Amino acid sequence: MISQSNSRKELKSIESEMLANSVLNSLDVHIAILDEQGKIVAVNEAWKTFARQNNSPDASGYLGANYLGVCAAAAAQGDPISLEVDKGIRAVMTGQEPLFSTEYPCSTPTQDLWFNITVLPLRASQAGVVVIHQDISN
Repeated sequence: MISQSNSRKELKSIESEMLANSVLNSLDVHIAILDEQGKIVAVNEAWKTFARQNNSPDASGYLGANYLGVCAAAAAQGDPISLEVDKGIRAVMTGQEPLFSTEYPCSTPTQDLWFNITVLPLRASQAGVVVIHQDISN
């Protein structure tokens, strides 16, 4: 039998998670949460919308994909920004840097944009980082 105290704790935990998701989905910046291996474990609605608008075959916004693997593959093809981002994410993950930020061009099927990427440590019980892409084209 579940005690009333445990039920209250579970309810508070659910309410807290719902509030956090609501806040993330209210933001118009593209947000992904990466685990300690670089796997995308959560994204907000803005991230998913951008992926759909750019013909992503993955409606989940690439949940489960390894973000660091994508950066490494692009860097191997000669993309210097991907190499910089990969190194920046790893520096934040290991605690060598408190944050990483840089600007980069992003071409979509319909337009050329500029984004700022910011990477911050995930301040929670688990390891990982928060990756934020903000359109700075205007």
